Amino acid sequence: MNNSLIKKILNYGLPVIIFIFISYAYFPGLLEGKSLMGHDTKVATAKSSEIEKFRKEYGEEPLWTNAVFSGMPAYFISTRYTANLTRFVNRIVEFGKRPSSYLIIAMLSFYILLISFGVNPWLSMIGALAFGFTTNTFVLLQAGHMSKVHTYAYMGGFVAGFILTFRGKRILGAAMAGIFLSLMILSGHPQMTYYTGIIVLIYGIFELVETIKNKTYASFLKNVGLLLVVVLLAFGSNFSRLYTQYEYLKYSTRGKSELTKDESVATGGLDKDYILSWSNSIAETFALMIPDFRGGGSADYKPESEFTKKVLPGLKQQIMQSGTSAKEAQHDAERQIGAFFYWGGKPSTDGPMYHGAVICFLFILGLFLVKGKYKWWLLVATALSIMLSWGKYFPFLSHLFIDYLPMYDKFRDATMLMVIAQFTMPLMALLGINALIKGEYDKQKLKKAMYWSFGLTGGLALVFAIIPSIAGNYTGIYDDKLPASLVELLRSGRVHALRSDSFRAFMFIAIAFIGIWAWMNKKLKIGYFLALLAVLVVADLWFVDQRYLSNKDLVRYKPGVGYEQTYADKAILKDKDPDFKVLNLSVSTFNDASTSNYHFSIGGYDAAKMRRYQELIEHRMYDDLQYIAKNIRTEQLDVFKHTPILNMLNTKYVILSPQSAPAYNKYAYGYAWFVTKIDMVPDADAEIQSMKNIRPDQEAVVNETYSDALGGYDFVKDTTATITLEEYRANYLKYKSTSKTDQLAVFSEIYYPKGWDAFVDGQPVDHINADYVLRALPVHAGEHVIEFKFEPKSYSVGNKVSLASSLLLILLLLGAIGKELFKKN
Repeated sequence: MNNSLIKKILNYGLPVIIFIFISYAYFPGLLEGKSLMGHDTKVATAKSSEIEKFRKEYGEEPLWTNAVFSGMPAYFISTRYTANLTRFVNRIVEFGKRPSSYLIIAMLSFYILLISFGVNPWLSMIGALAFGFTTNTFVLLQAGHMSKVHTYAYMGGFVAGFILTFRGKRILGAAMAGIFLSLMILSGHPQMTYYTGIIVLIYGIFELVETIKNKTYASFLKNVGLLLVVVLLAFGSNFSRLYTQYEYLKYSTRGKSELTKDESVATGGLDKDYILSWSNSIAETFALMIPDFRGGGSADYKPESEFTKKVLPGLKQQIMQSGTSAKEAQHDAERQIGAFFYWGGKPSTDGPMYHGAVICFLFILGLFLVKGKYKWWLLVATALSIMLSWGKYFPFLSHLFIDYLPMYDKFRDATMLMVIAQFTMPLMALLGINALIKGEYDKQKLKKAMYWSFGLTGGLALVFAIIPSIAGNYTGIYDDKLPASLVELLRSGRVHALRSDSFRAFMFIAIAFIGIWAWMNKKLKIGYFLALLAVLVVADLWFVDQRYLSNKDLVRYKPGVGYEQTYADKAILKDKDPDFKVLNLSVSTFNDASTSNYHFSIGGYDAAKMRRYQELIEHRMYDDLQYIAKNIRTEQLDVFKHTPILNMLNTKYVILSPQSAPAYNKYAYGYAWFVTKIDMVPDADAEIQSMKNIRPDQEAVVNETYSDALGGYDFVKDTTATITLEEYRANYLKYKSTSKTDQLAVFSEIYYPKGWDAFVDGQPVDHINADYVLRALPVHAGEHVIEFKFEPKSYSVGNKVSLASSLLLILLLLGAIGKELFKKN
């Protein structure tokens, strides 16, 4: 092996080793067996509890769970799509323990991107560190948004594939783009993949403009055609996931309602106010450079503040009175105090979108140094990202995109659009430094660029540090809930935080400015300059990241346990019946996942619940809940006699306090029951209206569209008729029915038309939707075996497409790599 090859291996290989080392240096507890258990991780663990148990027992995917909202498809909760072969690529790349493995992927992916631009490996390493350690990543990890981070960690590789395709490495670039896009989709957060699509779409527009200018249409069409092929293969490799999710979305809260007389639910997609409820105020843009410009977030409680010192002890004691442990009470109190310090435009936030003071300075400098389409591409993408993140504070642009950009209205939280700037800003910054090192600049213009960049970043930070009053009035949306004396302490703490971080930003920018000046004037060798830049970038981000997530946040926990069992949970678990529901009124019923950890919950936590179920909650179930709240003390257990909706869902237990025995509902209808009276109605509006007036144990509300399915039956009441549940699995239910006359069986199971198949005595039959959300099945007189099997064709067909597409994609990548190696040899 010659010296040149060894040097090349070291130059390109050592940065990768540094990525691994620094990721575990940030989270050394991972090497001690600890793990990260953020809020959303706990939620995901709880929601998927039944699914995980099913996998262990039966060795297959259930595709359905009754643990959340009385039953729904598991596609957005936890489903493994094993036919996609690129999952093996993901296993290779995602080595080690999370979340360090995600950081490594993010840095490696961005490193590949900068290498594809021809940036030297050590400078590429600095850019990769800047992207990997962006504070937003740690804020999301702290909250448990693992899939978001996992998805955008692959952004660099996907964009690199596009760049290489248009830079002459057509086959290799397209193959890379296809593989990385497949991995992004596999990671399971469509919103992040969609925003990456915006980045490459803008890039494609600038390539098109250049093509028209140079009249190189043939080359452009070849590149676009090849990229379209690999994009189709990437989507094809994930077809089983995409097909099942697309199919379900039409029946979820993301789809269009069948109700026509309720304008709030009669539209498709998400409501604009809901989409834009989390928006950055325009002033919060300065948090890109000054993390505490609007107070940080709930994960940063500022222990040195007088407000914290005065409020924390009492708040902790108050929380402990509810039975919470001292450690958990301390954590909850700190987060509540941190939330008070935030005074931006969102209802709340876990932390700022801090990209680094040094990166902000280098980004502005890059605008002067980078030339051509790359400059304008990154500038437009960054500006669009920031303006769209303003959401409701810049409604004209946001509404334009919601109304006219396909699929844009399917995603909420406008602040997440800042992930585009999180990607484009360090890329512009490092391309600028690369141009500087290569001497691609005019010396006089460079001086002006340096002064302008320093003034717009460091100078502005210094102004905020000296005159903090120009940043705003330091008033938060929850200040009116506090005594005036505490509000003054809180505002004082906000001012101190902003001044401190402003001066901090100025110092980092000033050192970076001096370092560049020293290198330009040959006072600093290139190696020392790059080392200084690396240290500045990492130190700048590292210490802000520590405010939101650090090694101390790692814990030891039992796999599969999101929430510890309460006294009420243990009492309910003594009941060995396989299929009943639990209503938990001690939490926010429809925004809490803890009940799903151990029971089949009436409520739950999910962003895409069944639409009809949500409408039943809003139009009818709330009546039951209000009746319980009003009368539970006076009527005690007989209160459930007047809660027909909960009863038809087989709500057997109601948790009123986690530390007390649950209330037992003797009026729950059970797994299934027979009715002979049918209320036929013309549409969904009539269905939901009729649910206010019927007794579901005696009659069923059925849409007229099912009239043919009920033809040929003569329903006559039989007091001796019985129906019992013989076998329960998440995706399989077996009943035995006996009756002397024809009966309509109603089941306390959620109706979903795309996958549940019904069988009577082994023969397939049609079942119908009754009582707005339940399943029903007409049964002839006699003794019968009734079965329900969840066998969605979208999953089985999708797996075949996924297998073929992913195999082609992997073969294309292997062929492209082989071709490149053959060329070099």
